[in-house]
Amino acid sequence: MIKLIPTKSQWKKWTLPTKISVIGTVIGVLSFGTYAIEKTYNMYAKIENPPPKNFLYGTWEANEIEEGIEVTILWHLKKDGTTTYEFIRHSTIPYQLRQKYMFIKQSKSSWYYNDGLIYEKTTQVTYVESKYNRKAKYYEARSIIHAIDKNTFELTIVDNDNLESRGDKRVYKRVIAED
Repeated sequence: MIKLIPTKSQWKKWTLPTKISVIGTVIGVLSFGTYAIEKTYNMYAKIENPPPKNFLYGTWEANEIEEGIEVTILWHLKKDGTTTYEFIRHSTIPYQLRQKYMFIKQSKSSWYYNDGLIYEKTTQVTYVESKYNRKAKYYEARSIIHAIDKNTFELTIVDNDNLESRGDKRVYKRVIAED
């Protein structure tokens, strides 16, 4: 059996850099564990006063940074349980770089909403006007919806295809209401 904790005599034989490395590793593991527990707790904490499902029907807009590029996200949430996204690149990129960074993405998904959480499953993703041949991605996503007012909500990403975006927040403003 492997012993992870050194004896006192082993510890005394180690050089100072080795001791510092072990202490740093232990601190790093404990810090990551604490971070993971806190992040998990915050993601799954009960959502206070979630908005009703019909609050979400319509077209919403958020201005964000995607892949390092400023984009406007248009999110169409329909009553029939379908949704579409349009990621539209801002035209503030210098002309010489536009071909390299031209980025418009469209996706179609199905969605349902329960107790402040929205669940999505993509059925089609299309990259339009992209220099790079990107393959379509199919993924599931889950996010927390927090209503700010009747025309604004904050979305917190819980799970999606991009691990780095988990916990990110986006503010969406209503563009068109759907009856």
